[in-house]
Amino acid sequence: MSATESSYLHIPTIPSDFIRQMVAHLDIEPYSNLNLPQQLQQLLAQTKVSIAQYSDFHLRLRQALDDEMLGLLPKPVPLGSQKVLCQMLRHSPDLITALEHYNRFYSLFLDAGQSLLDLSQLRENHCISLLLSSPLSHQAMYQQSVFLALLKIPAWLAGKKLPVAGLTFDFTAMPFDNEFSYLYGIVPQYDCGQTRLQFAEGSLSYPIQPQLGAEDFGDQYILHSLYWSANDDIVHRVYGEISRRLASADFDVVNIAASLNTSKHTLARRLKASASSYGQILERVRRDKALHLLLNSHASVDDIAGQLGFKELGSFSRAFKAWTDYSPSQYRDNTL
Repeated sequence: MSATESSYLHIPTIPSDFIRQMVAHLDIEPYSNLNLPQQLQQLLAQTKVSIAQYSDFHLRLRQALDDEMLGLLPKPVPLGSQKVLCQMLRHSPDLITALEHYNRFYSLFLDAGQSLLDLSQLRENHCISLLLSSPLSHQAMYQQSVFLALLKIPAWLAGKKLPVAGLTFDFTAMPFDNEFSYLYGIVPQYDCGQTRLQFAEGSLSYPIQPQLGAEDFGDQYILHSLYWSANDDIVHRVYGEISRRLASADFDVVNIAASLNTSKHTLARRLKASASSYGQILERVRRDKALHLLLNSHASVDDIAGQLGFKELGSFSRAFKAWTDYSPSQYRDNTL
């Protein structure tokens, strides 16, 4: 089963500013022969990009630089390194040792004597701090890339998501950052003067029993880093239930709660605890599906409105313009 098939995050979209972060420290003009500057401008002209667009640009940029970390470390990380690392980590005796191996591996690409992570509190308090030892290490892309790996690789090794007790970032929050809370499984705190991850008590004691081979995980790491599995948390489960029910018009909050064996009020309370709500999730599902269908199908705008559960085309058009500043037809014409 692929990442997309096993996830309730049905073809989510990414703010194009996330791609702007990806290249903020790079000069990609020398790669015009590979069409990278042109592709970048096309992506930045969109408010949102698909997972496929994001991963394709990331892969092409990585290949052009011959660096899996996109120039964020002092020394380039050769292509294929992460796959080799995953194969090595697969044979670690436990998750804590695997994280220690991860730290030593990436410290090879830093200046002499430097370490990627501070693991002094790992065994006692389950805490990992990112050592901010260079100007680039303060960039949002650097910090998010490293900490996504610190969440997703142990989750792959354990065969399930590891609960997180806390996550702080050194950088200041950007307007779209709350959209990425599902990547971490927790709402991060920003502008904290340190970048620190704390796993929930007991989560690092999970045995190593990956459900996916090291080579497959390494080959598709970008996709796996952007998805969690279907059963991970209440926000994802509600997203999935709404996504499946949109076209059949039984996606109201009472039916969604019933499908999850809970009451409307209990569901609202659990979503609030996750910094979300039924209305916010419904809007995100509709937006994500609308962008995907407009870019990847020949369905008419009227048909797409029906698939998204809108009773009137005008309601869909007004909602879409609020999301993107374009009408559905304008968005399709400008991005295809």
